Amino acid sequence: MIPMAMLFSACRHKDLCYTHQHKARVRVNVDWSQFRVEKPTGMSVLFYSTEGGGNQQTVLSNNTAFVETDLAVGKYRAMVYNQSPSEFGSVSFSGMENLQTAAVYANTQSSRWYNARTDEEQVITAPEWIGTTVSGTLEVTREMVEATNILHGSKPAPETNILGTLVPQNIIYTITVNVYLKGIYNLRSVRASLNGMATGYEFGQQRASEQNGTQLLENWSITTDKVNPTQGVVTTKIRSFGLPHSHKGEAEENTLTVSFLLVDNKTKLNYTFKVGDSFIQDTDNELSLRIDKEIADPLPDVKPEGGTAGGFDAKVDDWGKEENFDIGV
Repeated sequence: MIPMAMLFSACRHKDLCYTHQHKARVRVNVDWSQFRVEKPTGMSVLFYSTEGGGNQQTVLSNNTAFVETDLAVGKYRAMVYNQSPSEFGSVSFSGMENLQTAAVYANTQSSRWYNARTDEEQVITAPEWIGTTVSGTLEVTREMVEATNILHGSKPAPETNILGTLVPQNIIYTITVNVYLKGIYNLRSVRASLNGMATGYEFGQQRASEQNGTQLLENWSITTDKVNPTQGVVTTKIRSFGLPHSHKGEAEENTLTVSFLLVDNKTKLNYTFKVGDSFIQDTDNELSLRIDKEIADPLPDVKPEGGTAGGFDAKVDDWGKEENFDIGV
């Protein structure tokens, strides 16, 4: 005969199994102070097991200060980024089921004027701002399970169950291109392409992707020299994932092709620069890269369309397909 005490004990243990959860209510704080480009209105926090890297939990939250969730005893790494995947328009997320494959990539785009050099070339969009980081190992212990309230989710996570603080940082570069010109009064519009740029970012490795693509530079400003207004500079800025992580700083790795439409609205000039060794890093912002190029010969004098000066167009109009002739510089 089984002793009555043992039966009673077994029943009590069974009751506890029904009333106690087998996961710990845990909290991870998030400090966005280093993500200075914008204030996020939401965030995604993903928890990955350190054994195999599989995704165990994904939490989407409008509260950007912290998240709370239930995790089983084990070791994890947490990854955070601003917003949720559906709130981005120019990038797509892939491989998020495992930290080693988790990545974000710029979407491809078509162009009315740019001709891809090869069938494999990707023309990519400029990504939105992304702030992210990946934690070290976070451990959920049996003591954390015991500290969790018996009634599931009835209270916030105990202070003993705070796993740590994530500090996301911006991963998106600002690329500035300056082209210095003489005869700038003959210029109507500018468009350009910059190839060899990283197409995305690998979260687990915390680096830009190795795959590269081409970005189009279509919005430019013009600044004339105060002393000599016949010369000046045209400038554009774009967001980018930066240079591929395998980039060696060699000139041939990146090509900048700049096209000018003159004020007669028919003369087009193309200039090609090998710029893989020309990126200048901003001393105040490691995610700011600049290319400065000068064209020695003045833009040729042409008669403005309609007989009067047409002025500079900041945006690219539909001035035809890219033509396959270059003036190497």
